Amino acid sequence: MKVVYQYTDIERPSKSGKTYTTTAYNEDGYLETITFTTADGTPFYTLTVDGELVEYFSTNASETTAPNDDLGYIYSFDGDDWIYAANNGQSYVDTNAGSHVMIQTGYVDVSGGITSTDTNWSVSIEDGPLSYLTEGDEFDVVLTFNTPVVFDEEAFESYDWTVTADGVTLTCEAELTTEGTAQVAPVVTIHVTVESVTATVSNMTASFESVA
Repeated sequence: MKVVYQYTDIERPSKSGKTYTTTAYNEDGYLETITFTTADGTPFYTLTVDGELVEYFSTNASETTAPNDDLGYIYSFDGDDWIYAANNGQSYVDTNAGSHVMIQTGYVDVSGGITSTDTNWSVSIEDGPLSYLTEGDEFDVVLTFNTPVVFDEEAFESYDWTVTADGVTLTCEAELTTEGTAQVAPVVTIHVTVESVTATVSNMTASFESVA
């Protein structure tokens, strides 16, 4: 059955026998207790999308689909482990009956990793790899020269350091985190913020161009 949207902040229902009890705020802002029963005591679970409860479903439900926003999404059955999926209107409930379903929309798959446009620089994602990204996410990309070489702040500032990804708008702020010497390889860290997402799958590239 569909939830009537005069209620907000609906909690997951608790079960006692065949009766389910939950709480929600009504349209006047007052907290109410809501109860409902099933004739045979069939358990009901919740489907939430972007933090909003949109549907209750029973263990024998046959179909519940994700929102059609043309972007990817992540879903979870426990709120801890999340899985990315492209939005193709697939059903959750018929294959995952017996648990709550949580969906968060607006994600892009970046499990393909990141490459560098210059093979002299090795590239990695700090605390990575990443599986997916959404608007507002932040991460650091680390570029390390493959051999020790003299590379100081002046050399660093002579380049424009960026990370790009098709269908994803990123802002980048780079810094020389380790100066290069005859014994030490230089390291550059690029702090990246996701501004917007318009793709379902994207490969990231770290690059730099001379500003001279």
